Amino acid sequence: MLTQWENEKMNGMRDLGLLKDIYTPFFNFLVQHHGNYLKKSYSVIYDARNEIEDAALHQHVEDWARKFDRVTPGGFAHYQGYKTMTSQNSAGLRLVDWLVGEIRNFFYKNPPLVEENSELDVLSPYLNPRMLLIDGRAPFYKRELSEDAKACFLNTGKGFMLPRIKKYFGSGLLTYYAKHGEARHIFIPKLVALDMAD
Repeated sequence: MLTQWENEKMNGMRDLGLLKDIYTPFFNFLVQHHGNYLKKSYSVIYDARNEIEDAALHQHVEDWARKFDRVTPGGFAHYQGYKTMTSQNSAGLRLVDWLVGEIRNFFYKNPPLVEENSELDVLSPYLNPRMLLIDGRAPFYKRELSEDAKACFLNTGKGFMLPRIKKYFGSGLLTYYAKHGEARHIFIPKLVALDMAD
């Protein structure tokens, strides 16, 4: 999907299917949390890399939210639209860029987490001592991080601030996508990888 998004263009625009799939749940969270729970106005501010594509992406999620609002009326009424702003002019966007950069660099420097043993394995449906439940949700298969990956996390001299800011992550998880497309979670406090057990 990434290759399709990068290489295939229709009417001068890249295929937005992957971005829509990723961005829709995030936008859904904003509608649910700010609109239905907090019941306060909110808007989306982002650093656009391609304003035409980003506008099309927002048109998609906004159309989706309007339809959803028919089921649970009122949540989308608090939405104040979106606007672009460079990271240079927004402290919040600079913080996001920094965090995303830290996470991306960690996985780039630890390719085995997304390449090695990333093929789809059928995990046993029976009790497995390495399989665990997290907060009653789906079972996960625990994989130990390599010593290099642990050192990369713990040694801030390698350029990573994640150990110092891990308390600011709400769930204590970092998520990346393995080669086969499955989400791979890194549980920061334990420094282990968690694959969802299908």
